[in-house]
Amino acid sequence: MNTTMPAEFIRLNRDLWINAVPIPKRPEVSVFLAAAQDMISGLTVPRPSARSWRYGSIPQFVLTEGKAFSAEPFTDAEMRILQSLAGLDLRYLRPTLCFRNAYMVSRNIPELHYVEGLVNYHGCLLLHAWLDLNGKPIDVTYSTDFTMVPCRNIAQMIRRIDDNRQTFRYYGIEFSGAEVTRHVLGRKTYDSIIDCVACNHSFLRRGLGAIAVGDHTARVAPCTW
Repeated sequence: MNTTMPAEFIRLNRDLWINAVPIPKRPEVSVFLAAAQDMISGLTVPRPSARSWRYGSIPQFVLTEGKAFSAEPFTDAEMRILQSLAGLDLRYLRPTLCFRNAYMVSRNIPELHYVEGLVNYHGCLLLHAWLDLNGKPIDVTYSTDFTMVPCRNIAQMIRRIDDNRQTFRYYGIEFSGAEVTRHVLGRKTYDSIIDCVACNHSFLRRGLGAIAVGDHTARVAPCTW
């Protein structure tokens, strides 16, 4: 297996943490960060412009408002839900488009809910999007060996999802279908709802708020693939 960290991931990790602030002292956070302590040893205070915000950085927001995702094996019932991915054109789940991938899958498979947060990817903490299935991460984007090609079939996709579940650690926030759809339609692109410069990082400024989570009744029609 190729275990060399690509330069792009190192750059993204540096950019993510450059203005980080002290993180929550909770056991599940400590466990999540255990393999990446070298990445957070030099955290600095936030920029002056962010001092009045509720959260001064993306990591502080995610690790305070989010939850750790389970690495427990999938049940038979959960595997049947994952098999429904076979109804999608897996060629469109590109390895570099995590926000798009997670959004499109959540729109077409109601049991899978959109999540953004941090993934401990080979010891590098990255802002990422995946899906939630009963508290377990469904990551249709990354792979354990840095393979940057789409899966060819459902067996390959499920194997990738299961490898990711066992190998990486995920800490994130589930967003409602309505909230993510508003973001996508407003931005006219697929990008991070947390790290949104166009909306002046509204979640970092005001916190999560009731509008962001838990409302899966506001889903619109499935996307056309």
